[in-house]
Amino acid sequence: MFNINTVKAVAQDLWEFIKAGFSNDVTNEKSSDVVLFQPGQPFLGNMKATDRIRLHLTSHYDTATLERPLQQSEGVLYFLRTSGVSVTTEAKNWSPGTWHEHLRGQAGVHISVVPTVGAVIEYRDDAEKAVTAYVHEMDDNETLRFGTVGMYEPGIYEEIEAPVSVWHEFRPVFITFL
Repeated sequence: MFNINTVKAVAQDLWEFIKAGFSNDVTNEKSSDVVLFQPGQPFLGNMKATDRIRLHLTSHYDTATLERPLQQSEGVLYFLRTSGVSVTTEAKNWSPGTWHEHLRGQAGVHISVVPTVGAVIEYRDDAEKAVTAYVHEMDDNETLRFGTVGMYEPGIYEEIEAPVSVWHEFRPVFITFL
């Protein structure tokens, strides 16, 4: 259960957040702008940037997520939504590495081993930890730059730049939205 003083403080912070036009202490953005992600940036529970992302993903403020850092699926869903891709809000609750299972066979979804910018990449790392990330860039040599939250440390945004010889070893699948 939540302490009533904590709930009141969070409600007051949320109200101040809304009144201030969703200002973001990290980037000085307004609500009409997207939250910028920088490698190493924290997205912990009760941070304004984390709250903005979660408000963008749902139409209500979910008190169940107050203390929890941003999750991989929430970050990936945010990247997709801000790039114009419509994916069910339920995706924010999917475990890393399971998006391809949830989306298999759905109209407008292509799952393959061929990377594209704007795709979701899923794989298991050397420690067999599942990773779901968003592909930001691919150069002419098929070097990929992709990122996600919580890959190594909960709530921390990380990016990987991997040449084709490295990401092939991940044996990833790519989910593209048509």
